[in-house]
Amino acid sequence: MQDAFDVKDYGAQCDGSTDDTGAINSAVAAAFAANKRLYACGRIRVDGNLNLRRVSLDFEAAEIEVGGSAIVMIGGHAGTSENKSQSLGRVFRAADGNALIPTLRMMGAKNQQISIRYCNYLQLWADATNPSDSSIAYCAFHLGHIEKIELNTAPVISQSAIQWINENHFSLQRCSYLIFDGSYPHNHNKIAGGSFEGTFTILFNVGTDNYLLGTRFEGGKGLVSLAAETQRNIVVNTWDSSTANFDKVGVNVVDNGFDNVVMDDFANFRHAEVIACTNTNDIVLDTMLYPSAGRRCDLLRIAHAQSARVLVESELIDIVEGDIFRLSSFGPTGALNDETARYRPRIEFYDSNQRLITPSLNFISTTGGVFSVVVNDGLQAGTNVSSAVAIVARAAVDAGAVFVRVYWYSNSPSTDSISNATDLRIIRYTKNSNPYRGVAGRRPLGKKQLVLTAPPSQGFAPLGLVAVKNDGTESYTCVLSVRTRLTIAAALNTTSLVVETVSGVQPGDIVGVNLNSRSTLWGVVISVVGTTVEISTALSGPASLGAGVVFNRWIIRSLAAAQPDSVATDVAGLREDLNAILVKLRAAGLMVG
Repeated sequence: MQDAFDVKDYGAQCDGSTDDTGAINSAVAAAFAANKRLYACGRIRVDGNLNLRRVSLDFEAAEIEVGGSAIVMIGGHAGTSENKSQSLGRVFRAADGNALIPTLRMMGAKNQQISIRYCNYLQLWADATNPSDSSIAYCAFHLGHIEKIELNTAPVISQSAIQWINENHFSLQRCSYLIFDGSYPHNHNKIAGGSFEGTFTILFNVGTDNYLLGTRFEGGKGLVSLAAETQRNIVVNTWDSSTANFDKVGVNVVDNGFDNVVMDDFANFRHAEVIACTNTNDIVLDTMLYPSAGRRCDLLRIAHAQSARVLVESELIDIVEGDIFRLSSFGPTGALNDETARYRPRIEFYDSNQRLITPSLNFISTTGGVFSVVVNDGLQAGTNVSSAVAIVARAAVDAGAVFVRVYWYSNSPSTDSISNATDLRIIRYTKNSNPYRGVAGRRPLGKKQLVLTAPPSQGFAPLGLVAVKNDGTESYTCVLSVRTRLTIAAALNTTSLVVETVSGVQPGDIVGVNLNSRSTLWGVVISVVGTTVEISTALSGPASLGAGVVFNRWIIRSLAAAQPDSVATDVAGLREDLNAILVKLRAAGLMVG
C-alpha cells in the first residue's frame, strides 16, 4: 500500500562503499511490476551497469558513485509516450573509473520529465538495434551542473536505420562540453540558459535547427564549432562580466556549415549603427581637407607621426539616456582590440542649439574608467586604449545634452609605435523600443566632394578621382593609379625598387613603399628602366620581397575665379550651417526624417 519503494528494502546499503548494483536493479524490477515510484537517499556505489529505465525515480537525495566502466541508464521506452518522470541528485564517475565512458546514459525517452542536479558526463543515446532505444524526443530536461552533455548514436547498422534525438527542451544551469554527434542530424532541440565558464567546447558535428539560447560564455576561452553537415543552428550568448564584451560572442567560432548563427543576444534588443569609421582602404592624401580622417599617409596602418589629431569623428548624433557608443580598433593581426592598436577616444556633449557643454565624469558610465579626464570641454581617455564604451547617463540629459560628437584621436610620436590599427570604428547602439529619432547630419546630403588644400604630394587614390581646392580655384584628377609589389627585397637607404609592373609609370609620379615597420615611405619617381624604379627618397627602413608599392599621378586644372560670397565659402562651415538649419526645421515640426 506504500506510495514508493525504497531501495534499502531490497538490500541496498547506501553507505558509499558497498556495491549496490544488484540490490537496486532488483528494486527497479519490483517498482516497475507494481507501478510504484522508487526512492533512494544516501551515498550509493555501483560497480556494474545500473538500469533505472521505465520507472518513476525519486533519487534527488542520493549520490551515485559509478566505478570502473559501469554505466547508469535512465529513460524509458521509445515506443510509448507514457514514460515516467525521473529525478536524480548527484551522479559522478569514481576516481578509479573510466572517465571516457558516459556516467549517465539516457535511452528511449519520449515525452519524459528528467531532472539531474549534477553529472560529470551525460549521454543521450539512440540505438536502432532495439526499437525501444531508437529515439529520444519531446522530453523536458531540468539540468543543473552537467560537465559534459553528448547527443550521439550507435554506429549505423543499415542504410535505412534512423537513430534520432529531436524536439527536446533543456533547462541548463552550467556546462563545459556540449556535443551533437552521430549518424543523424538531430534537430529542433532547444537548450535554454547554461553558463559555459573558463575553457569550454560546443561542437555541432551534426545537427539542424537546434537552439542554444540565453547562455553565457564567461571567460572568453571557449570554442563553438559547426561542421559542414550542420544547418540553421542558432547559438546566442549573453554578455560577459564587463561592458567591454556586451555586444560580441567573445570566443573562437568556427562555422563550416550553412546558415548557422552564433551571436550575442544584445543584438536582439539594440539597433547597431556605424556612425563613423576609417580603415586602410580609405583614400589617404596629405593635402586632404574634407572628408578627413586625419592626414595620415601610411597605407598599412592608421597612424600619425606628428602631434595628436583627429583620425575619425562622427556627425552630431542625438542622444537619450542609455544610448551606448562603442569605439573599437582592429590591429594588424585582424583581431578586435589588438594590443598594438592604441589610440585615444573622446566624446563631446552639445545642447539643443549645438553649443558645447562642459561635461562631468558622471555624464557617462564606461568600461574600466576609460573616459577618465575632461579636456577642452570633452571627456577622453587619459592614456592610449584599444577600445572604449560610453553609456549616456541621466546626468548628461539633466544637464541639457541633446547631441554628442564622438572621436578617435591619434597618439603623440612617443606612442606611434603602437598606433598600428587597420580599422577604427565608432558604433552607436539604441534600444529597439525607441522610435526613430531624427539625427543631425547622420544621413549624407548627396555625394560628398573631396576637398584638398593643394595638389597631393603623398598618398594613394583610385583612377579617375576628382577633387577640388578649398578656395575653388583648381581641380585635381587622378590619371594614374598603380598597385604593384617588390620582386626583390629593398634594403635600408636604397633608392632603387624592382617591382612586378611599371605600366604607365613616369618620372615625377608619386611613389609609396610599404616598409616592414608598417610605415609608408613616400617619394617621387626619378627614372624607370625596365622594372627598376629610381625614387627621390632613400628608404628609411627595409621592405621585404612582396611589399606593396603604389604610384599616383594628378593633373591640375584651373577653375573660374572664386566669387567672394559663393565659391570661396568654406566647405566645412557651410556643412555645419546646413545641419543647424535642418535641426531647427525638425524641431519646429516643419520637416520629418
